[in-house]
This record gives sequence, C-alpha cells and structure tokens, in this order.
Amino acid sequence: MNERSQLVIKSSQKLSRLSMSDRQELSLALFSSLLMMVVFDCYY
Repeated sequence: MNERSQLVIKSSQKLSRLSMSDRQELSLALFSSLLMMVVFDCYY
C-alpha cells in the first residue's frame, strides 16, 4: 500500500506541472487505473 500511495503522489506532482486539458485527461486515466487496482484487489 505504501508503494502505491507513493506512486499516486508522484503522479499528482506530475499532473500539477501540466496544462489544464492534459491534467483533466491524465487525472481521469489515473483515477480509472486506481479504480481497477482496487477492484482487482477486492476480487483477487
């Protein structure tokens, strides 16, 4: 869980440097990938 949260922090730091449109697309992709990780953790 610790490694995963560090990855999220790094990703959010990268997002803050990008423009608004890129940030929206990437945050959506990041959110969906996190959602997939949670779902796989629950079911497997």
